[in-house]
Amino acid sequence: MFDRPSFEEFEAKAHAEIDQHVGDMWTHVSTVSRPNYPSAPDPSKPAYMLVAKFCYEPRDVRLGLEQAGVVSNDPTLTIHRGQLRYLVNRGDRFQRCSTGLLYEVTSAQPDTVSGILVNLVQLGEAP
Repeated sequence: MFDRPSFEEFEAKAHAEIDQHVGDMWTHVSTVSRPNYPSAPDPSKPAYMLVAKFCYEPRDVRLGLEQAGVVSNDPTLTIHRGQLRYLVNRGDRFQRCSTGLLYEVTSAQPDTVSGILVNLVQLGEAP
């Protein structure tokens, strides 16, 4: 006989498969920025939750004509436009609900007809 997986193992596997295909829960915090000050949450735009698909986008940086370069992975979110209450701007923050990790937007651009590709930088865990 084989060991049957526990409910927790089955649930974790099911959530991982759903996250891979559909996405997982994120909190979008719109921010305002002032010169020489860090960005702060915008009080006129309350934070809200949405579903987005997270991945690491490979990036290849080459220096001049040489073959030497750096390959890194940039965290990105793909969001359906219907999920957004506000425009995504540089400096906005996204918190991944499942892990508590906090990311800041470096750029946002159209991905498809109904999607937005958001490039992020990881800030760490939310306070």
